[in-house]
Amino acid sequence: MPWESVQLTKVGRSEQSVEETLHTKRTRTMRGLNLIIAVITTLVFSQLDTSLAIQCFNCTSTENENCITNASGQSTVDCPNGNCFTSTDGKGTVTRGCFASETTCTETNCQTCNGDKCNTNAVCYNCTGDSCNTVAAAMLSACATDSSKCFTTGTSATNMTRGCTADTSLAYKCPADTTDTSCAICDASQCNKVTYQRTEGSCITCTDCAGSQDTSKAAACTLLYNQASSGCYTTTAGARGCLGSLEGGCTDATTCTSCTGDNCNTAGQEFQCLACLTSEVSGCWSGTGTDIPKVACPNGTCFSGIWNGLGVRDCLTAGSELMQYQCENKVQPYGCETCKTSLCNNVKLNGASSLSQMGVVGLFLGLLVVLRSA
Repeated sequence: MPWESVQLTKVGRSEQSVEETLHTKRTRTMRGLNLIIAVITTLVFSQLDTSLAIQCFNCTSTENENCITNASGQSTVDCPNGNCFTSTDGKGTVTRGCFASETTCTETNCQTCNGDKCNTNAVCYNCTGDSCNTVAAAMLSACATDSSKCFTTGTSATNMTRGCTADTSLAYKCPADTTDTSCAICDASQCNKVTYQRTEGSCITCTDCAGSQDTSKAAACTLLYNQASSGCYTTTAGARGCLGSLEGGCTDATTCTSCTGDNCNTAGQEFQCLACLTSEVSGCWSGTGTDIPKVACPNGTCFSGIWNGLGVRDCLTAGSELMQYQCENKVQPYGCETCKTSLCNNVKLNGASSLSQMGVVGLFLGLLVVLRSA
């Protein structure tokens, strides 16, 4: 073989060897890269699975009673590809946790949701009828949504209904935005448990008792299920009682003061009378004007009447002896009325009383009252 041919052959073999070496390195490199990609992919998907997993509150009331009342304070569990749930077993046991995607609720009452820490459903009492006045553990059930509230409604101790505001299957419904005052709505688990009528606290109860009171004479207060008010009241007219029994509550219209705590309405009240002339105060004729002045009357007797067409209200001692006699003996035509409770002289005056029989004496007596008021 010629020398040139031998040299070409060697060169060809050398180039082939280099190519094989490069191919082997490329193959090894690709295998390494594929392995790295596979590892990275596995890690990414494992982290992705973890990040996609929702968390559910996980507890049971037999181990922790706060599982009923404070779900958001319980421990959590990862729930990949599943749903959170709140369930009751018909015996009062409440369980919260995660259901895998292939399982479903099997408890008597079970509510599922799909969202991070969504199983905070309130647990209320659910019942209706004559046995619903006193609640029992078997009446507990989970509300359908985590935003539901509990309610109580009824017309008597034998006709009560309790449930969730989101429940539309009940004959008596109390949605969360209702304005029906017979619906008592609350937003904590087991909060709808009050009986139709309950005793709460005590107050001095009397109709004519402006003076200081003895706490030993206090009486228990009775409230209905939809009455949250507790406390006592004292009116400016000298009446006292339980705030829950005062129709309309303690307002400017009822001219009273309220207090909280058992037997808190014992303080003595200053005895007062309305004091006005119809020629000066617009509300003096009706006796209901908020602008009518009030004066202290230590003797405890008020009056109202008409002299010479002038309506007068005041303490009885503000008039002359003759005027007092006319009032106490109901001499006509003055139409005078006396009373012995604070601010009691608010009876509407009859402006049609005869003027011809009143004469100068009546006018003079009226002027005495004018001077008293001044």
